[in-house]
Amino acid sequence: MLRFVLALLLIGSSFSACACSTPVFRYALERWDSDPYLLLILHRGPLNEAKQEAIKKFTAGDSSAMFANWMLMQQDLEQPVTDLFLKDLEGALEKPLAKLADVAAGDAHAVLMYPRSPMLPLIAWQGTLDEALQAGLHESPMRRESARRLLTGDSFVMLLLESGNAERDDAAAKVIERQFKHLEETTDLSVPDEEHFPGEEPIEAAEKPEPLKLKLSLLRVRADDANETVFRALLLQPFPAAAKQGQPLAFPLFGRGRVLDPLVGEEIQPELLNSVAAFLTGACSCEIKEQNPGFDMLMAVEWERLVTDRHAVDHALPPLVGLTAAPAVAEAPAAPEASAAEPDEPGSSRLWVGVGGGLAVLVLAVLLLSVLSRAKRA
Repeated sequence: MLRFVLALLLIGSSFSACACSTPVFRYALERWDSDPYLLLILHRGPLNEAKQEAIKKFTAGDSSAMFANWMLMQQDLEQPVTDLFLKDLEGALEKPLAKLADVAAGDAHAVLMYPRSPMLPLIAWQGTLDEALQAGLHESPMRRESARRLLTGDSFVMLLLESGNAERDDAAAKVIERQFKHLEETTDLSVPDEEHFPGEEPIEAAEKPEPLKLKLSLLRVRADDANETVFRALLLQPFPAAAKQGQPLAFPLFGRGRVLDPLVGEEIQPELLNSVAAFLTGACSCEIKEQNPGFDMLMAVEWERLVTDRHAVDHALPPLVGLTAAPAVAEAPAAPEASAAEPDEPGSSRLWVGVGGGLAVLVLAVLLLSVLSRAKRA
């Protein structure tokens, strides 16, 4: 939780030119692409046809794996590493790829890696190819339900990773549910009439959607749920100290599967839940995703199509109706061609205004110091 608080302080000190009136949770859902994980398949020597077909299941067109936010790479350990990305990865690991696992001739080993970030460990999961196929690396029932809720209007979902102690887990769940109900009843998400994304034209009154409403929910992930073993591991590995405390952990999940630092045990209290809600429902203070706290979960969801095009959701997810209910969604008109006078980047004019303002303040500060220095010498 400390990392989350520090990140909020850094965001608050950013240029005001980056701010827009759109709530963070909505901006994240509509604008932030999910960071990719790396699924690295290591093998020693040629693979037989069965193993080659097994590897294709991670990207096959008839599988949900093709929608996961990951990229697949292979490396024959009997061949030198020539790919620049993999050579860079060896440097980050501080050891050759052959040292990651003891791979027998003709066999294959899978290594799943987090998106590269100084706040995350490198390796998320590893095992044999068969174990990878059976583990549910890219999806699970709880991840699918989380996505369904985010796509059908939840501002964010609180994932409660249970400790196995029923008394502690139930107490934490009651605090969250009680405070969420209070927040839904008292939080105002209204934004100015001219609310729009930076670089876009304001929405005409007749085209505006219904006002946003805060909608929160809780998902409890049991400690002994075999279907969620990988999901729990992906959530817990970046926080080893918290994972060892034997306490329930509450992870806020928003946008396209972005996870914030957890509230641990006694931190699950109304005041800190209010802080999380205030950040996620507040105005988006910086459009650059990497300058915001959290990391992206590995999920098999076709976010771009479901959010942008408002099409039906495959694989048992309900139809997407956006953040507000609507009986039908009209086909979006073709985007007009950009005028030559328009800026290339949507937020460029606002950025230069912010930079110019910052330079003006710096010049005034220097002049003021100069005047004070002269007055002191006089």
